[in-house]
Amino acid sequence: MYAYATVLGMAWTCGCGGAQSPSQGGTSAASAQVADEEQYEGIGEEEEAALIPAQTLDEIERFFDRKRRTMVHCFTDALSAGEIGKRTREAWITVSMTITPAGKATSVSIADASVDSPVLATCVKGYVGNWVLPAPPEPLDYSYRFGFSAL
Repeated sequence: MYAYATVLGMAWTCGCGGAQSPSQGGTSAASAQVADEEQYEGIGEEEEAALIPAQTLDEIERFFDRKRRTMVHCFTDALSAGEIGKRTREAWITVSMTITPAGKATSVSIADASVDSPVLATCVKGYVGNWVLPAPPEPLDYSYRFGFSAL
């Protein structure tokens, strides 16, 4: 018996942050701007070069979003292997990696998962490790969560 699944994705990128808003106990807009300027005061050219452009992060996220359907095969393989119970209607798995400037995912691992399935983990790591990803200017530690829902 074959199970059908759809994949829902949610991206988590590493290293993202932002200024604290006044509603979160922060400061006014004018003083927040001064605080931001002070925060970056003294950053040298070498440190500025290490920042990953937002456009590159967006490209990586969109790349993973487009690959969600591919991951359905991993989920159905795990269901067929009996590693995911028939009553499990939803599952997710977070894959972590370092993306090199050549667009290769290295140190691919499973950071977290809602199910314990070696078949699912091996399949996801195999796909991610073989993809050519959008290339960041510097190595980038990145995580992405794939969500699965059985129909």
